[in-house]
Amino acid sequence: MKRMRFVPDKIFGRTVSMILAVVIALSSSVLLSGCGEDEEKDLPADYGTYGADIARQLAKEYPFRKAYSSSEAGAGAFIEEEMKKLGYTPEVQTFSSSSGTSHNYVVKIPGKGFYMQEKNGSYSLQHPLAIVGAHYDSSFDLKGAKAFIAARESAENTETNDKKKDKKKKKKNKETEETGETTVPEYKISYDGLSDNASGIGCLLTALAHAKEYKNMGYDIIFVAFGAGNDNFAGAEYFLRSLTKEQQDSIEVMYCIDSIYAGSKVYASAGLSSVASKGNKYDLRRKLYKTYDICYRNTLYSNYKFDICYNESDIYADIDGDGREDLFAEISSNKSDYVPFDNAKIPVVYIESYDYNFDSIDEMKDTKNLNLKDFDGMVRGTPLDSAELLDPVLHTEEQDLLQIRVNCIAFVIIETINDGSSNGMTESEYKTFLDNQKRGAEIVESQSDASKAKSTGPS
Repeated sequence: MKRMRFVPDKIFGRTVSMILAVVIALSSSVLLSGCGEDEEKDLPADYGTYGADIARQLAKEYPFRKAYSSSEAGAGAFIEEEMKKLGYTPEVQTFSSSSGTSHNYVVKIPGKGFYMQEKNGSYSLQHPLAIVGAHYDSSFDLKGAKAFIAARESAENTETNDKKKDKKKKKKNKETEETGETTVPEYKISYDGLSDNASGIGCLLTALAHAKEYKNMGYDIIFVAFGAGNDNFAGAEYFLRSLTKEQQDSIEVMYCIDSIYAGSKVYASAGLSSVASKGNKYDLRRKLYKTYDICYRNTLYSNYKFDICYNESDIYADIDGDGREDLFAEISSNKSDYVPFDNAKIPVVYIESYDYNFDSIDEMKDTKNLNLKDFDGMVRGTPLDSAELLDPVLHTEEQDLLQIRVNCIAFVIIETINDGSSNGMTESEYKTFLDNQKRGAEIVESQSDASKAKSTGPS
């Protein structure tokens, strides 16, 4: 709350009644603004359990939702129904590959637009796009998860010591002699892709649920739940190609949400195209910087211990494959549905959970949590990515980390979009701009008239 200080020019001449009126007014204002209910209502990202509940329900009811599987199809139908419950009519895009058929679920929310300057200097009302997307498929079906673990077990059991090799060989031969076959281990698989990427869908739907609260949004926003993300981002690629050239050119930013639960910290990153850009690196990262700013301005750390980090690595490496070493900073080593947009030189903000605090790129992983070390700190793309294994570690009596991250990331994305365009003015800003232009012209004209009168007046 801003402090108000009244300093009268002349204390005399003020009536006692006026002083009392000011005191009463100020006192009422202070009492109202200090009300506990109002403070509770104004808490940022106070979105409840909706998004976390959606993520856990999606993971539980549709595990092993590998791209093009029946489980993925069920998950897509579930997302479509949730979008309808939020009051939207999603467009369903169907696309196919040699592996099968999948779907994107698309919701478009029109904004009021921005007044943008044309090449001739005039201004016109235009409607730039902001895209918010997350894939809903996961890395494995049950067969794939079993194969992953079996391959991992096989690699771990490979010994370099000749003696251990011989011992293992004798044991294997004995098993074969006694049973006629070797023992194939059985694995208990609880994989459901809670982090990758049920968590991203929970966040996407949370942002969609609260976007309608913003009545003066300038951007047109398109929310997309992508199918077949694990098939080289097929859903995102199809969606981008479904847009007209004019629509593609109007995209100012694409926000991609992926695997936000299991990693040590939450990071926001730009795309690789910003590394190779010549002269427009800032333009391709402007939305990234605004994301950090919005998180900081809204005191999310004070309220939830939530922060958005960025990769501050001092490592130089050939990051984009052009044969030259670049600074590995403010970008991610992980790929997701942002890739088709990044390849098209569209600014992206990729939000994930990870840990970039290592001395080399090869060492980087999801988490340093010792309770999640089965696959060398990686969770996404491994059978560790399961509510049965993650929640006992990350969901405590003190806090639900999934709920905090889902809500805070959804809030930051919508607030960043609502913050406006660097390339245009809202209707109210444009009106103010015209008023200032008019006042400026009037002042110039007035000064000119005064100058003329002075020059033609009597000497």
